[in-house]
Amino acid sequence: MEFESEGTKYMIKKGADLRDAELQGADLRGADLRDVWLEYADLSGANLEGADLRGANLENCDLHGANLSSVDLSNRSFSLMNLDGVCFERANLHKTSFWRSCLENVVFKNAILTESYFKESTSDGIFDGANLEGSVLMSAKLAGASFVNANLRGVNLQNANLTDADFTDADLEGAKLVDACLVRCNLTGANLKGANLENAVLTKAVLNFADLEGANLEEASIECANIVDANFKNCKTKRTWISGCVVTIQTLEKNSDLCSDLKRKCSII
Repeated sequence: MEFESEGTKYMIKKGADLRDAELQGADLRGADLRDVWLEYADLSGANLEGADLRGANLENCDLHGANLSSVDLSNRSFSLMNLDGVCFERANLHKTSFWRSCLENVVFKNAILTESYFKESTSDGIFDGANLEGSVLMSAKLAGASFVNANLRGVNLQNANLTDADFTDADLEGAKLVDACLVRCNLTGANLKGANLENAVLTKAVLNFADLEGANLEEASIECANIVDANFKNCKTKRTWISGCVVTIQTLEKNSDLCSDLKRKCSII
């Protein structure tokens, strides 16, 4: 395959050496880049949609703003990298590591992120429709990120900052949210069955129509939240603090265990 970038012509063959190459803005859609050496290459703004990157060395390359949609990057490491603005839409990122990476404005929409590793990463990106089942996001800074309709079953979000994040209709069954910050988080219609929210902070969160059956809410703080028609059946509520929330008669009928606290400390509409 031959292409031109920044006035330089490149011939790409399997296993080619493109280390330090200036490939910014290159059109590499569907390109065969198997086993190509791209270490320290500048791929910023490049279009790699559907490219075959199996075996390619992407260590320390610049992917800022690149399009990597529909690419198979499973079992890779992007740890400690700046991936601002990268599009991973529909990409296969199974067991891929983003440890301590900067992922601002990154798009993971409908991506496969099962068992991926985001510990201590930073992202306000779009994970809508993505499959993150079994992934680790401990201590991740995800303020403002969107997980609408995402699969987050069994994920580890312990100590994560989820302020203003959107989990509308997301599946968080069995998720670990111990010590997580969920301030102003939108959990409308979310499945939180069996989730561990021990010591989590849900101040001003929206839990309307959320299902928290069997969840652990011990020592969690739920203040000034909207919990219209939420289900708290069989929750663990030892030392749970609920105050100033907005509830409905239906919420009271569903949650007899919390009924006295809800009546005494919340506004019924």
